[in-house]
Amino acid sequence: MAAYINKSRPFKSAPAILRGMLLIVSILFYTCRAPFEPLIDSPPNGYLVVEGVINTANASTVITLSRARLMSDPSKRQESKAEVKIVGEDSATYLLKEKATGVYESDVMALPSQRYCLEIRTADGKKYRSSLVQAKRTPPIDSVSWQREEDGINIYVHSHDDQNQTRYYKWNTVETWEIRSDSRSEYYAVNTGKLDAEGKIIFEFLPRTENEINAMYFCWQQSISNQLLLGSTAKLSKDVISYPMVFIPNGNIKLGILYSILIEQVGLNAQQYEFYKSIKSNTETNGSIFDRQPSEMKSNIVCLSNPEEQVIGYVTCTNIESKRIFINRPLEWPYRTVCDVGLFPSFPVVVTIPSPGLPPSPPQGTSYACGDCRTRGSSEKPIYWP
Repeated sequence: MAAYINKSRPFKSAPAILRGMLLIVSILFYTCRAPFEPLIDSPPNGYLVVEGVINTANASTVITLSRARLMSDPSKRQESKAEVKIVGEDSATYLLKEKATGVYESDVMALPSQRYCLEIRTADGKKYRSSLVQAKRTPPIDSVSWQREEDGINIYVHSHDDQNQTRYYKWNTVETWEIRSDSRSEYYAVNTGKLDAEGKIIFEFLPRTENEINAMYFCWQQSISNQLLLGSTAKLSKDVISYPMVFIPNGNIKLGILYSILIEQVGLNAQQYEFYKSIKSNTETNGSIFDRQPSEMKSNIVCLSNPEEQVIGYVTCTNIESKRIFINRPLEWPYRTVCDVGLFPSFPVVVTIPSPGLPPSPPQGTSYACGDCRTRGSSEKPIYWP
């Protein structure tokens, strides 16, 4: 900083009082760039976060409940043991059951055409209710495509509405990809409790079952998007949209063997779209002093027990449209695993053992990460996998 001031003639020749004012402004400029969290009193257990869509198609409705301490806090605690139900304008009630911690799901059903709201009663006895929302039609996804770029691949969704009535879109993505261990482990070691002449443990090597060999060798990983993917055609003459969903950089493991992406599409109205834009802006800028305040995020959910309590979420009512594609490993995809093989038991997953009738050779092994893919994914093959 001193070198910069010495070289600046206008600053050096300015009156002392002006130099002092400029110094104060400089200090304020730099100190104000630090992250800032809005000083708003959150509930003792954090804000209730409501995620999901009342699905009017012949499918189940899934609602996720969680708690967040701050609006820009990505970490959330699942809200368990709540009572969640859909209530129609005709007072018909549809109960959602907790299928996993904080995840509530209804039976598969086609909801009659009318307005609906969501009612929630949390384990601490608080009641929440959304406003009645009119069902909105979501157009089907036309296609999902991918394009090879110099530094990876881009995946796009394409959709349109001939009636020009959707205009606002929200997407969710679920990625799944196959992984494999670097080596097949056909044997496992059993400690016999005996020592050899050098005092080393004697192991017995027994064959694994074919099912166990495959479970250690073939696995799948999955990633559910935590980003808000929003698009709008409000300023276009036609309701036609193409939007980037996912970018996979060169060498990423996702395209090492076989990759699949499921894209879910939901049509929004203008108010819902603005709500999600506010959430997206707040979370992506990570709480700077220029962020929108939580009070600007107009949720359609209120706490009946305490109307002043802020709730994060916006209940929508529509059919969810989805499409899945598979992508084989592209040509010249620069992905490879780097795994070491060494003497067992320093490398604990058995890869080779001495063969009968051949000169003695020490058993070889590899690491768990390289020899048992279950340390990195699930060995349960997805039902949609080819």
